[in-house]
Amino acid sequence: MRIHFKPTLLTCLVLSSFPVFSAGELNLEFIQGGAKGNIPAVLSGTQKYPAGQYVVDIFMNRENLGRQVLSIIPEDAQSLCLSPVWIEMAQLPIKLEAFQPYFNAPRQCYTLDKFPGVKVDLDHSTQTLKFSIPQIAVRDALSSDNWDYGIPGFRLTYSGNASKSADNKEQIYGNFELNTNLGRWVLSGRTSGFNGQGFSTPEATLSTAIGAIRGNVLMGKTQTASTLLPDVGFYGVALRSDSNMVPWSVRGYAPMITGVANSNARITVTQGNYTVSSQIVPPGPYALNNINPIGNGDLTVTIEEENGSKTVRTYPVTTLPTLLRAGDFNYNVVVGERANDIGKHQDVKGVFTLASLDYGFDPVTVNSAAIIHEKYQSLGLGLTKDLGLFGALAASVNGSRSTFENTFTEYDKKRTQNGVSAMVKYAKGLTNSTNLQLLTYRYTGEKYVDFSEFIPDSLYSVDNRKERYEAIVTQSFGNSFVSASGWTQSYRNRSSDDIGANFSYSVTISQVSLSVNANYGKYHNFDKDDYGGSFSVSVPFSAFERPHYSTSSIGYTRSNKTTFNTGISGSVNEKVNYSLNSGVNRNTTSASAYAGIAFDAMQTGMSVSQSDNKTSMSISASGSVIGTGPTGLMMTREQNDTIAVVKVKDLPNIRFNGSRPTGKDGTTVLYVTPYGNNDIRMDTEQVPDNVELLNTVYSVVPTDRAIVYREFNHVDMKRYILRLTGRDGKPVMMGSQAKTEQGLDVGFVSNGGILLVNALSVPKRVTVTQQNGQQCQFSMQGIMPGENQTKEVRCE
Repeated sequence: MRIHFKPTLLTCLVLSSFPVFSAGELNLEFIQGGAKGNIPAVLSGTQKYPAGQYVVDIFMNRENLGRQVLSIIPEDAQSLCLSPVWIEMAQLPIKLEAFQPYFNAPRQCYTLDKFPGVKVDLDHSTQTLKFSIPQIAVRDALSSDNWDYGIPGFRLTYSGNASKSADNKEQIYGNFELNTNLGRWVLSGRTSGFNGQGFSTPEATLSTAIGAIRGNVLMGKTQTASTLLPDVGFYGVALRSDSNMVPWSVRGYAPMITGVANSNARITVTQGNYTVSSQIVPPGPYALNNINPIGNGDLTVTIEEENGSKTVRTYPVTTLPTLLRAGDFNYNVVVGERANDIGKHQDVKGVFTLASLDYGFDPVTVNSAAIIHEKYQSLGLGLTKDLGLFGALAASVNGSRSTFENTFTEYDKKRTQNGVSAMVKYAKGLTNSTNLQLLTYRYTGEKYVDFSEFIPDSLYSVDNRKERYEAIVTQSFGNSFVSASGWTQSYRNRSSDDIGANFSYSVTISQVSLSVNANYGKYHNFDKDDYGGSFSVSVPFSAFERPHYSTSSIGYTRSNKTTFNTGISGSVNEKVNYSLNSGVNRNTTSASAYAGIAFDAMQTGMSVSQSDNKTSMSISASGSVIGTGPTGLMMTREQNDTIAVVKVKDLPNIRFNGSRPTGKDGTTVLYVTPYGNNDIRMDTEQVPDNVELLNTVYSVVPTDRAIVYREFNHVDMKRYILRLTGRDGKPVMMGSQAKTEQGLDVGFVSNGGILLVNALSVPKRVTVTQQNGQQCQFSMQGIMPGENQTKEVRCE
């Protein structure tokens, strides 16, 4: 049995060395004579909740909620009265409004067990406090009432790299994302750019999540979001639903970008004029599967080799309109002014309004969208039908009305034209399985213009598209995976069409990985077709008890012809990884080396390569800077938007959910899932023996981009094993009661005079009252805690 008393008092905890039972079950007949009057209240059975301060494990409806200090005063002997602060600290997920009739106003606490069906039991033998609460009084775990908006603070995420090629060409790329949290509001923005080209900022908003509307309010610069209309950047205000607030299985498609680099190549991914990613990869095969498009629209991938040659590929990003279950919905309402990709106003002056709504009915999902502007109006309507085993089919029609300023003639200065666009999409396997098939056909009428491409004074510069076909297929077969995509776009005012295709196949045979990649592209603004392919094989091996890989590849492109690459890669330890590569093509031979070091504060990398006696170098770094009131400034490798900052004061090397270990001050950072129930659980293996943890797990439901803060409390315990002998040299009798100099009960002596003590602080003197009423005392001075040895003490 363990009873913890107030840390502010010099008190101690007395533990029994013989089996302990709850007070209601313990037979006290072994105590004779006057000792019966000295029975501790915790064993007497007369009080349901004996006064004292306990460290208890809390269970509610059989779920462990962690540990907490429980203070019980004499008024609570038969029924606990718990304050709102304690209920919050204990993380009891109850609806306090349901317990309002049982609120004790003078004491400012709730008597929970007065609610019909509620049971509250304190088990002294296991030091557990058990609550049984009817479901009607329990909060929904994912309800917006449980959302944690985080604490005031900021998170600046950065990633960047710099390279110097063999011809002394310097290139620097940087990407930054800032979230500043204040209450329920988040000020966020992201920007990226190259040296000499400036920065582009697609997003800079002030937003908040509102559970009642299952969405967000955004103010500033961001993008529209509609299933029927191409996204467009704008300055203004938006009210937008957030599907993350209600989990569902259907997700959008993001392509995997694969290929083989002939040298230390820079791979830049853009959408519109915004650079989504720019990375430097070593020679050999690569696969970029962490690309997050900022909206609908093709991804343009530029591969720039060290010799200056460039290869451009296009990956279509078209998602099937969300097939919603009956009663579900998505919406977006925007009022603002259109902005171009670098944040300046285009020639579309004036405010526009956009409204879109997707609603799921039993037979079909209806998609609708409309834009109203002084010089432009459009309306779209679509239907999505689940065909069961045959997949899903979506069809939509958009109409536009555009008014142009004709600057080439004095007559007919204004010209209004109407146009129609239609789209059909078919999907098979858009579920949680690994396969995806998407077929798309889009027809664009001669006079149809999307709002994203509308320029009032450029009637004749409209890129007059006609028909577009797309097909995307991905499928896994056991330990193999295949992905293929193709598209073609025709134009009314051009004789040639744009065509693109990508294919990749990978398979693992007895831990040996094989992959094949191929691509083809033909674009009206390039003189020649672009095509290439590669084959690579990766063989794992072990050295110095660490995994390593040997990789070889052969690739072909129209510009560089045939290239051979071979190399090894692996990790030296948990923080250091490396790669060594060599390559040869018809013109050059090359060699390169890369080393990556993962510090707790950031991820770094450096590469050096040599080709024809010319040296190239590159460096990279990524991480986050986080600032909060309780923790000050922190640097970490963690780069996710939604994070938890946890602290266990002055305890280093403690991990939570596999996070990096805490620093000297006991703080660390880990990723948490927005709008989901996250258990932040402490790994207690590295906790010192003298530390008594008050809680080891917290459950949180953070909002998107929140900085959640949790502090895990603990006390330093001083542990003693004492053997008490009286003035006659004999062991103090079992059942004798011990008290501190403050007169507080701290327990009783067990068989053989053994007194086990866990003390929050060292008491100066302990008084022991024996069965016959006689008392003796002993001093705690000079007795060292934590020796795990029995100390002989004379009680006089």
